[in-house]
Amino acid sequence: MVLTCTTRAVIERLLAFHSFRKLFFITKHSEFCTVVEKFSSRVVCIQEDAVLPGVSYDLLNKRGANIRSFQGIGNRVGWYYAMFLKIGVGKFLDDLSDYYVVWDSDNIPSAPLNFLTPDNRLNFCANPLGANRPATYDPKGYGYMHHLTTGLRLIRPNKTGALQPDHANNMFNFVCGYIVGYRPYVVELISHMEWYIQKTQPDLPANSMRYPFNIFYLANKKFKQELYWADYDTYPSWVANMHPDAYAADFTISYTRNPSVVVSDASKSK
Repeated sequence: MVLTCTTRAVIERLLAFHSFRKLFFITKHSEFCTVVEKFSSRVVCIQEDAVLPGVSYDLLNKRGANIRSFQGIGNRVGWYYAMFLKIGVGKFLDDLSDYYVVWDSDNIPSAPLNFLTPDNRLNFCANPLGANRPATYDPKGYGYMHHLTTGLRLIRPNKTGALQPDHANNMFNFVCGYIVGYRPYVVELISHMEWYIQKTQPDLPANSMRYPFNIFYLANKKFKQELYWADYDTYPSWVANMHPDAYAADFTISYTRNPSVVVSDASKSK
């Protein structure tokens, strides 16, 4: 995470709306820690390379030649690293509670949210794709990578009750700027991916056997536009596949991931 003009608002609102025991702020730049830890005694700031054992941005960057060749609109190596961190904290971050929330630092909460259902199931946010995707939108690129890393089909929420979206109904995914985590499920997922990728990729190098190097190896090997591994797809879909009674998809949350208009046209030139 980086420090922006919204960071303080995000941290203070999260702590005001929810009784989190601690808020871990993971950042690329350790010098930010002296600032964010002043926001609350519950804030613990960690430099990103201290989270996943033996993993750093520089090491991933050295292994990501194909990914670097197509950076898209941003730094895709850093994009992957951020996703690896968001999943990996569930296994590797000390003192993290069994139930926890990963929150994107540019996502300002406007009201309290129910991260668990009344019967204690994980409450995943269902983000509508229909509003900003054409009817021909095909998620097979993400589905292919999900199958390549888990051997399972990609599951996304659908109001019809179907486990996978179809183009005849409004489409949704789980990308809402936060993840509701349960540590045993994350540990289970990471262990499964390590086993499955070793089993199905005979050319997997010895230095890519464990998470997240195994996924990064495949991403770099297979890399092309619209063929991505994604944290917000992988973990909820794992829960939906393996623990279907342990989660709910919340279609009531109003969330626009990429609003097309955030200010009036007349104010854009001011």
